[in-house]
Amino acid sequence: MGKTRRIDKLYDLYSTPENKGHSLRKRKAPSIPPQSDAELNRIIDDVYSRNRILSYSFLMQALTGLRYSDCSQLMFSDFYHNGKMVDSFPVVQQKTFNARVTKMQENDKFKDWTEQQIYRRAASKSTVTIYVNESISELVEMSKIENPNSEYLFANKHPRSKGFPMDIRNAEYHLKKTERNLQLNYQLRTHSLRKCFAVKLVRNKVNLIKIRDLLGHDSIETTNAYLSTIGTELAQAVSELKYSL
Repeated sequence: MGKTRRIDKLYDLYSTPENKGHSLRKRKAPSIPPQSDAELNRIIDDVYSRNRILSYSFLMQALTGLRYSDCSQLMFSDFYHNGKMVDSFPVVQQKTFNARVTKMQENDKFKDWTEQQIYRRAASKSTVTIYVNESISELVEMSKIENPNSEYLFANKHPRSKGFPMDIRNAEYHLKKTERNLQLNYQLRTHSLRKCFAVKLVRNKVNLIKIRDLLGHDSIETTNAYLSTIGTELAQAVSELKYSL
């Protein structure tokens, strides 16, 4: 009996006639959220054992649904007004903002707009509201103890960081290490924490429209597709969500 060989080893699946001889990048395996609150706690604890501030930023992602690029840039001034904790504040999503700016600049409809007008429109459409609850408030206070003299909640203490937060490559490195340490059977990345937030909302039977707004999606269809990729349990939950317009 001959050796069985993988299809992707037998055939050139990742090149095109126009790009012959040059392989295209394979689609990345999707990041998966922690499977339970207990597992999330183990993940946070493992990261905490190496880097407390980074573990706080991951927990903040799970509490807000922000992407790491936005969560890592949070400042104490976002959370306080006249020395008191605010109830909510806006965040302009970097990824969404950049995509909108590029799209508008390439659209003839906006050819007479100034750069400032385009930026303001993109920022307005890319803004999500963060609602501060007790858990978030406690996390901010913990971060304040760690970084009392920093403007950033999650400033990296490494001397080379110059007071800025850890970049996403190093954050991903730590999660890969945690994935190995805990022997997780799925890919754990920074986006796993954003998905963790979405999973919690679905399991709490939050209305799909509210989930859309909290994640900063353009449409319910985007949110539906996003949730359905996380797992069969969520796909079923999404299909059962009902709302009236």
